[in-house]
Amino acid sequence: MTSLRIFRVTYITPKHGQRPRRARVYVKVPYGGAFAMSEVLTRMVSVGQLERFEVAAARPGEITPDIRAALQRWLPALTNTSSITGVDWTT
Repeated sequence: MTSLRIFRVTYITPKHGQRPRRARVYVKVPYGGAFAMSEVLTRMVSVGQLERFEVAAARPGEITPDIRAALQRWLPALTNTSSITGVDWTT
C-alpha cells in the first residue's frame, strides 16, 4: 500500500492585466512524489508561468470531509486550476 500525504499548494502567477492570479488546492502525494511535484513547480517558476509557490503539509483539522472527497493526485489537481490561472501545466 502506498503512503499518501496531503499538502496545500498555493501559487501566484505573474500579473495578467492588473492583478496576479492566485490558486490554492489540496493535493494528495504518494511517498516520494513530493520531489516530482517540487521539481515541476520550480520549473514553472523558471519558465515564467508562476511567480512563486508554497507547499505546506495540511494540518489534520484543516481537511474537511468535502476536501477529502475532492482530493486528487497533485498533477490533475493543479491542472484543474488552469481555468482560473491560465497556467499551462504541460510545459
